Amino acid sequence: MVIPAVSTENQVLFSLPQGKPDPQVLCSGKTLYTRARVPQGIQKGATCTYYSMNMIRGRIGKHPSAEMSEARAVEARASMRRKELTALREQHRRDVKLINLSKEVPGLAALELWKREKAPAFLRSIASIPSPPEEVAKVLGSLRRILQSFAEQTRFDDVLDYLAFRNIVDINAVNLRFLTDMGEDPKSLFEEAIRKKSLSSPFPLGYDSWGSLSEESKRPALESFADKVCAERYGLTKTRWHPTKGIETLIGALKKDGPLFASGQLGQTYYRTAPYQMETVARRAIWGWEEGDFEEGSQESLHAVVVVGAKAEGTRGFVYFVDPADGSDPSNPDKQRIYILPYASFVERISDLTHRMYFSGTTSYHPKDQDYGLHGPATKSLTDAV
Repeated sequence: MVIPAVSTENQVLFSLPQGKPDPQVLCSGKTLYTRARVPQGIQKGATCTYYSMNMIRGRIGKHPSAEMSEARAVEARASMRRKELTALREQHRRDVKLINLSKEVPGLAALELWKREKAPAFLRSIASIPSPPEEVAKVLGSLRRILQSFAEQTRFDDVLDYLAFRNIVDINAVNLRFLTDMGEDPKSLFEEAIRKKSLSSPFPLGYDSWGSLSEESKRPALESFADKVCAERYGLTKTRWHPTKGIETLIGALKKDGPLFASGQLGQTYYRTAPYQMETVARRAIWGWEEGDFEEGSQESLHAVVVVGAKAEGTRGFVYFVDPADGSDPSNPDKQRIYILPYASFVERISDLTHRMYFSGTTSYHPKDQDYGLHGPATKSLTDAV
């Protein structure tokens, strides 16, 4: 059972251990939650789900005992997936930046190399350059890499559209490899999701077979499947709480099962202004925003956080959460800020575990057959009582 820092009838708050277990120290069943800790950096790229899950699970590191070797294999493979996805997104960002810069350079802009019919001529012209300076050669090499495959395809006429599609294909390949390595069949997971009506959108109506889906439609499904497999292998469990229930139910679920992984339009990136300190609880500063500072994002920009507490105050409720965008450091507990959000806003902005939000007009609603959060394996050592 997780021990909270604060636990009253109307309030609960956990203080997560700062940083991460030292990955160089031997990890056994006895030391899983008791090793010395080192700083944890901020999330890298769009990997908030990976980093948020890490906050509530037992992390093993590079030196597992024999009893932890199987769990370490899962951890290492999940880490590899995260690194591959981060590298792909960073490469895509660099490629898009290079193409956009080429549109601003007079000599290159006139060539319109971003158009498919113009790409072959540009490729021929750079092939004839004998010995360009090193920096120029590097840029030309990157352009050649992008435009060669762009010129060979016929679906896209604009290179930026092509790069966006290629990025989707590459991300799908990473998630497919991960699922295969975990012994999972995407087709079977898809069919199970169809039966349980738990697929993430967008999915065209009438598409009820895995083979009928486009790469664009497979992407949210594969990401959802990979996240689901990670959660199961980590030993995370679905929450008994549901957004249709009141703040008292959330407080009860947190007290019984510990901190909660949740995703949606949550976290500091959705606010136009910096947070300010709103209160102090158990010697921890609590940060927040005015509701008018919230800026709604698209469904594709959902963000995962960890709910570390909640309170009922008169007729209102509030949720406490931490954000993987902050990182954490054992020598500086204030690095990982605790944020506060009205319960009504939390419910309005949360997505289910397939990263889907439901709307009737502009009002969100929450199907009772969907799941909305995950708890970590129960352990008394997961939190530091204050």
